[in-house]
Amino acid sequence: MRLLLALAALALTPVPANAAPIQVDMLDNRFTPRSATVSVGDRVTWKNIGKAPHEVTAPAFKSGNVDAGKSWSWTATTAGTFSYVCKYHEAQGMTATLAVNASPARSTGLPNTGGDRVALGLLVLGFCAIAGASLRYGWRAR
Repeated sequence: MRLLLALAALALTPVPANAAPIQVDMLDNRFTPRSATVSVGDRVTWKNIGKAPHEVTAPAFKSGNVDAGKSWSWTATTAGTFSYVCKYHEAQGMTATLAVNASPARSTGLPNTGGDRVALGLLVLGFCAIAGASLRYGWRAR
């Protein structure tokens, strides 16, 4: 019964509009992945999982020093393709590219109010009420 109530609560939980954030790993002398695509409004995090300090520099952003085990994040505000480097290790080939797509166009139709999730939540809640009543009062199918 509690599991069903938990599922109903989950069904009613709003879903974020943006895609999941992306992480780029900074290893010693390389970025992984070397190219990534995000949308305007998405957050990109560079995490230094190498041993040496790194940094991220592009025309649109500059991290400053990122020590081993630390990270730096940037939220895309402009569409375009950005080549970036680690200035410390650029000569060793520590370069990558980030493509930022424009935000999806707004629909001129009705807004998505999450009605499908609300309906699912109400369906699960109704099932819980019927199951709980039948357990409590001993109702059985005939």
